[in-house]
Amino acid sequence: MENERLDLDLWMNQELIKRQNRLKSQMWAMFSELGNTLASHPLVRHHPNSKGVKLSQGNNLVGYPYHVLDLIRDFDPKNGLNIRVLNWFGHGFYLIVYLGAGRIANLPLDYLNQKLKYSTADDPFDYPGMILEKLYTNPKSFEITPVGLQTWFKAIEANHSKEEMRTRIANSTIKILDILNRSVV
Repeated sequence: MENERLDLDLWMNQELIKRQNRLKSQMWAMFSELGNTLASHPLVRHHPNSKGVKLSQGNNLVGYPYHVLDLIRDFDPKNGLNIRVLNWFGHGFYLIVYLGAGRIANLPLDYLNQKLKYSTADDPFDYPGMILEKLYTNPKSFEITPVGLQTWFKAIEANHSKEEMRTRIANSTIKILDILNRSVV
């Protein structure tokens, strides 16, 4: 370990660092625009425990930077509801739906299971488990009432056009918000 080489060529590659930072800034701006667009959806505005829209970022989700856009932000294990858009650098864009176990009876499971994957990870925020280890299924029904926050997710195909990508994410999110608005409010 003492003689381990440092990759100083990478560390000093200003063009690569500028390019990555520029991309992060573009993604951050796109998520900010998305948040402003989606904040006006009736489910986001009228959910009784909604804390509104929040944009956050980090630099180390299994070694990769990420951005998160949360809508509603009610993470109550019994009756919570949140829609999350995750931009995980090197892995992709994901739409994630969190629902408290008490909301399962009101869900359109057929629709969710056709469009989304149901996470079987022990932790509802275990993105490496859900995405990398493929800890998911498509349940036809819940024979035993689940306990705690339940998670569904799907990948959103990336596109080089910022506007096309923003539209793709917004449309996917609005479809889910519309379905949930009819079933869980």
